[in-house]
Amino acid sequence: MTRLLPGDTATESDRPRGTRRVLRYPDLAATVYPYFVPPGLADELPDLYGTVFTTLDWFLTWDGRLPTGACVLDDPRHVVLFYRDGATIEVLNKVFEMAPADAARLCRALFRALPLALRVHLDVMFPPYELGLPRRRLLNHDYLMLDMPESAEAYDASLSKSTRRKIRQGTKRLHRDFSELSTDVVVPGQDASPLVRQLAAWKIENFGRHGRTTYWETENGRVERTAGLVARCGEARVTSIAGRAVALALVCRAGGGVLVLEVGFDPAYRYYDLGFLAFYWALRDAVASGARSVNLHIGTPDFKERLGARRVPVTTVSVFRSPLVRPLYAAEGARLLWDRRGVYLWGVRFLARWLARRVWRTPRSSTNDRTSPTD
Repeated sequence: MTRLLPGDTATESDRPRGTRRVLRYPDLAATVYPYFVPPGLADELPDLYGTVFTTLDWFLTWDGRLPTGACVLDDPRHVVLFYRDGATIEVLNKVFEMAPADAARLCRALFRALPLALRVHLDVMFPPYELGLPRRRLLNHDYLMLDMPESAEAYDASLSKSTRRKIRQGTKRLHRDFSELSTDVVVPGQDASPLVRQLAAWKIENFGRHGRTTYWETENGRVERTAGLVARCGEARVTSIAGRAVALALVCRAGGGVLVLEVGFDPAYRYYDLGFLAFYWALRDAVASGARSVNLHIGTPDFKERLGARRVPVTTVSVFRSPLVRPLYAAEGARLLWDRRGVYLWGVRFLARWLARRVWRTPRSSTNDRTSPTD
């Protein structure tokens, strides 16, 4: 549950003198608070959307942004928080369901309320062309998500026979070799940093064995952001052997949704498929807690899909006040490509290695196997 702290959102006292407090647009069924967030409005987000990505906990710890305004749509109801950065309105809600017509209403209401704004940055879960507004596609991500059944038994039954066998064999092997295997759910609060640092160290070592670099090494502040989010709305599922932690799953909750933020395991136990099993155990716990949906974040889709996840595309777009504004921001696409050059280069290297392995493993006919034609 979101815990509001002093300074979490802009209040009415932060509104510039001489500006209007509330702007209502009946034709759009929209109400805009341009310079503050009314008390209690942010509390609706977890139950309204059921995703951690659209909560104050995420905005403040992961994005590092203070919401400075809000837009409320009716029929159906939506609560959207944003902040303004010069001529750009950054919508903070992410990975949330909103119909194209409602997203278009939102943008029009924001442009009316803030006349000096020229563009809106927004995440959409539908093809961007359905907005029907001047726009530019910026980012694409496939989130791995599951709609959860009513019971753990029903979830198990939804998995393939080979996946159930893999889980059964892995669990049996663990219990056979380690009689003192146990799992505890810990709510670390402000003591989340040691757990996150342990998980990061495991991941760096596991990925390093394959010559890969993790975002734990390349992104400044990743550990601190993760620890901050877990401290506000998360818990850790700690699997131990003889009292020593060997696997961690960091899980955050919002309304009826669960985010499995990170999973890591001790490289000394990689033989036991602890990463795969830790994800599975976290999903069973989510079902038992009554979660309606689970987000497994992005990346490593193969085994996540094996656990029942489906790919849900999410696109970040720039929506412009008019087509005449679009050329003013022509550099944003090129700048984005440059900023993410490491991701694309990693993809090229991964593809090259995969092709090289395929070619190397392809059997070749030997000259000794060839027979000369007979007379």
